[in-house]
Amino acid sequence: MASVLVVLSLSANTAFADFPRLARAIAQNGFLPHGLALRGRRLVFVQGIYALALLAGGLLIVFGGVTDRLIPLYAVGAFLAFTLSQAGMVMHWKKAGTAGSSRSMAVNALGAIATGVTVLVVLVAKFTEGAWLTLLLIPGLMLMMRTVKRHYDQVAAETKDDRPADARDIKPLLVVLPVERWSRVSHKALRFCLDAFTGNQGGARGLR
Repeated sequence: MASVLVVLSLSANTAFADFPRLARAIAQNGFLPHGLALRGRRLVFVQGIYALALLAGGLLIVFGGVTDRLIPLYAVGAFLAFTLSQAGMVMHWKKAGTAGSSRSMAVNALGAIATGVTVLVVLVAKFTEGAWLTLLLIPGLMLMMRTVKRHYDQVAAETKDDRPADARDIKPLLVVLPVERWSRVSHKALRFCLDAFTGNQGGARGLR
């Protein structure tokens, strides 16, 4: 029981520690909202943590707070991830073609088959106990990600502009320089603002 407790504790901690980083990687590729890739004040991916908390709370509400009913859902999701990762490694070794690739590919293929069979067994045996939810969640998540990607691609296509920058008819700039106290930093910032105005000519007139 102690060993099972340790394993489950590490598994739960992995989700809360790595989900925000995983969501960031997917968001950087355009399959999730870009806000998930932004760090908060504490240098963590706050929106990913919020999303994970909402999803975990939603699952607890759907299953009435009985965590035992979540085990089939967890088992299908975990072993499906193992199957996909092992199958991905098979493709990796197939493309690598280096010495020892055949042996490594065979090991990963065996792992993919074993975990894939486990997924099917758990899905069939625990279908009515909550495993059915994965048949809705996984395709739904894939559809949502493709929709988000399509949206970003459309926005990129609509805002694309191949024309060179046009510097004609540019009016003098207005620079706002907040200064809490006079120091070497504020002095350098002031000089930078002045240099931004046409080579130090007329810069002081627009400065506030």
